[in-house]
Amino acid sequence: RSVHGHRHPVLDCERTAGRYGGLTRTVSSPPVVPFPMTEPAFDDILPAVAGIVPTTDDRLLFVHNEVFDAWTLPMTAVEPGVSLETALRNEVETAAGLTADPVELTGVYSDPNVQAVQYESGELVHYVTTCYRCRPVRAPPSLNGYPDAELFSIANHPYLGYMQQWLDDGLDAE
Repeated sequence: RSVHGHRHPVLDCERTAGRYGGLTRTVSSPPVVPFPMTEPAFDDILPAVAGIVPTTDDRLLFVHNEVFDAWTLPMTAVEPGVSLETALRNEVETAAGLTADPVELTGVYSDPNVQAVQYESGELVHYVTTCYRCRPVRAPPSLNGYPDAELFSIANHPYLGYMQQWLDDGLDAE
């Protein structure tokens, strides 16, 4: 599923990671990157995509990340040959069974202090995440078939840490 086998450098916890290049590893220690980053030491820079998926009844789709034990926006690494929009549609369909229609690019986020991942191999990857606001979807009666997805009120949603800015930017764009 989205983003598996790496440790988040700021929150110091593992998180689920993408299918990108089959990289699915578990790390047992935090990255050895000095924060704030004084000079780039990255082995690679890779694309990712996130989505703000509202419903017609003023709720937002969040995906539960079991490793973080937290709710996040739907997001995924982008496979070679796949467009950002298609990767986001696929992630939302897989995570929640909803059809996302990205309509507005709301931001591109690349802070190496929070979007850096060091894999077990020692490879240090900087993810650049493009965020879209999607067209409102009709809310289903329930998401029972999707235990890792939940719809939260726009006025009362979980705090997203560094991703809160992504959501604020996307909601301001409306």
